[in-house]
Amino acid sequence: LAQSQAGLEREERKAKEATSEVEAGVREREEAESQLRALEANFAEAREGWRSGEEALLEQLAAARKGAEEELLGLRERSDKAAREAREELIGLRERGDEAAREAQEAAKTREEALGARLRAVEAKIDEERIAKSMLEKESGEHKLEA
Repeated sequence: LAQSQAGLEREERKAKEATSEVEAGVREREEAESQLRALEANFAEAREGWRSGEEALLEQLAAARKGAEEELLGLRERSDKAAREAREELIGLRERGDEAAREAQEAAKTREEALGARLRAVEAKIDEERIAKSMLEKESGEHKLEA
């Protein structure tokens, strides 16, 4: 009986130790599950924060891109306007240059005509003086004959 009693007590102690180990394992598992739930909550929160940050960055990127496109469009418009104005100014300069050339040509022609008229007047004067000289020589020759 004493041996049975001692065997029962040993079995009871082993059962208590096993129960304690099982209870410790259950507590460890519950603690691990709690930590896992906390990690999952933290991960979900971090993922949501990352998504929010990503969305914010994408919005900023889209806004920056839109701003750059608008600026580029403005630059193109200003460049096109400047090119148009430069072309118009060049056309105006060409027209003024052509007009100045025509005026210079007309002035040269007028000057040439004036010089031609003066030349003809001088030639007429020379011819007139030749004729007068010739007449004077004839008269003087006739006078010499008479004398």
